[in-house]
Amino acid sequence: ADEVTCLLLGLVTISHKKYLQRAIFPSEVSEEERGDAFWTAPFALLVQDDSRQALLEYANKTALQLLGREFEDIYDLSAYDLVDPDAAQQQEWLWATAEVEEKYEKYTVLPELRLVGAGGRPVLARNVLLFRVDSLEGGPIGQAILFKDWEVLEPQGGRAAKPAK
Repeated sequence: ADEVTCLLLGLVTISHKKYLQRAIFPSEVSEEERGDAFWTAPFALLVQDDSRQALLEYANKTALQLLGREFEDIYDLSAYDLVDPDAAQQQEWLWATAEVEEKYEKYTVLPELRLVGAGGRPVLARNVLLFRVDSLEGGPIGQAILFKDWEVLEPQGGRAAKPAK
């Protein structure tokens, strides 16, 4: 990972510990290992900036595979583009991102969120954690979206097998 990405992931690490009162990884990860640790993590991680468009700044390998994207693709995407276009799902997403900023704890968990996966197949993400990412000075620079549990659904809403990790 390049220097800017490593710095961003460092801020994600610090913010997770600050707001959730626990480390993002079960064991200590050095600064040198951070890029690889996030890239190969068994959870999906997306980081969006704090612009009105909520543009993506980072996605790890798990998230990219699940969503059928390449790393280069994310820079033209908004997090809204990855949420199911259904009005209720978009509203849930909008509510969750606003709640993160309004709550004292600066995080929230969505029990379920439907995303648009590879080839338009719906992905049902469960226990989706959203938390604020701060700069070193403490001001908000974006939000991280992290989930460990998901299911790829059939386009009609039926269930398909969970992909091997």
